[in-house]
Amino acid sequence: MASQHTLPLRILVVEDNPDTRRLMVSVLAAEGHESYLASDGQTALTMADQCRAQMVLLDQMLPGLNAMECLAALLKADAKRLVVLVAGSDEARKAVAALHSGAFDYLVRPFNSDELVHAVNRASQRLAMDETSRRSRTLPAQRQSAEDFLTQDWRMREMLQQADQVAQSELTVLITGESGTGKEVLARHIQRLSGRADRPFVIVHCASLSEQLLESELFGHVKGAFTGAYHHHQGYVEAAEGGTLFLDEIGDISQSLQLKLLRVLQERQYARVGDTALRRAEFRLLTATNKNLEQLVRTGVLREDFYYRVNVFGIHMPPLRERPADILFLFNRFVRELAVKMGRTTVDSESLKLHPGVREALIRYVWPGNVRELRNVAERMVILSDGVGLVPDHLPEELQTLARPFRQDRSTPVQFQEARRQFEIRFLMEQLEKNQGNVAATARQVGMHHVALRKKLVRLGIDARALRPSSAHSSSARHSSP
Repeated sequence: MASQHTLPLRILVVEDNPDTRRLMVSVLAAEGHESYLASDGQTALTMADQCRAQMVLLDQMLPGLNAMECLAALLKADAKRLVVLVAGSDEARKAVAALHSGAFDYLVRPFNSDELVHAVNRASQRLAMDETSRRSRTLPAQRQSAEDFLTQDWRMREMLQQADQVAQSELTVLITGESGTGKEVLARHIQRLSGRADRPFVIVHCASLSEQLLESELFGHVKGAFTGAYHHHQGYVEAAEGGTLFLDEIGDISQSLQLKLLRVLQERQYARVGDTALRRAEFRLLTATNKNLEQLVRTGVLREDFYYRVNVFGIHMPPLRERPADILFLFNRFVRELAVKMGRTTVDSESLKLHPGVREALIRYVWPGNVRELRNVAERMVILSDGVGLVPDHLPEELQTLARPFRQDRSTPVQFQEARRQFEIRFLMEQLEKNQGNVAATARQVGMHHVALRKKLVRLGIDARALRPSSAHSSSARHSSP
């Protein structure tokens, strides 16, 4: 009989090795599934339609039509069909590429019967969930997700289109971006639009836990597993059963724990710390990081096989400084939301009107803390506002400097030297941003000697280092008072 909680499936086995075919068919028959056979890609396409296969076990190395062409044709004929690629141990990267092309999962040779059964069970559960989702999905949940990301930036719109598309799948998603860009919000957005929207969404902040504590929190532990384990403890993996597990700051996980997580993702089983009994792991994985994982792989901090398992579908969250159209748009939205929440004013009140200097400072500041910092500034200004609008004095100190030309009475003309200084700051900031903080490259571009440019940046209070990708998320400000 098929395993508990799974449905019997019509499965097409595409394998040119007769011995492997017989082994797979016998395992599938013992689980109650109906098997069909094909030895090459062209035959597989015909057989898949004739037997109305719900699942296809597709060998990576096939005679004639190659596996990727066969995969594309199988999914084109039936988008609901689930394809599991069977790849050699040296073909892991190609297997990940197949996931990007629509494959549901992959198995790595040599695999045992339990691993095959786990892959089939996941497919059966996915088909059952898809059916439940089609019956239960509601428009209010979709509208709520759409409101997670109000944006006027074209890059954000493209990113959201990708997120909406991958939400409908079961692919593991890696969300990258600086701190404060909204990676957790995006993960929630994907979960709300997925077939698991009505199931648990469990968040784990990996960077805040030690290695031992993180393992215990992920997998749970049994009484007496270690000093202080006075009772059984349910882990996050168990809490996420049937739902979504979101691992934030995945780059901070130790190598030993990476290996344990990798086994869970491959075998879909785990054991509580201090226990030998295996438990089923049925969840969708979303991850996020503000680190360069490729660099961590090169330096040996991150396992390569773990990286490819979590980076099946990558989405990058652009920093706020690269989304200038969103700065005032989001700031005004935050101000109005916070003002109403605090009972300070109505959304159309004149008390929320921005002083020109505030607008200038918000646009020119480079927002190292991204959207989170922008919201904090909005909250500060709403608290300090006295009913006459939002003025430069309400800004944090590092932003007040940027609003200086507008502090004086508007009837007093701005001095030529100050106007020139502001132009130079704006111009050089734009060029430095284009060159990611590289002073030498910027000097060549603007026709200056790099030593002269460095001296000018010091006089203007511009810190070029803060614009470099590796330090953008940790810098507290881009300007200092001259």
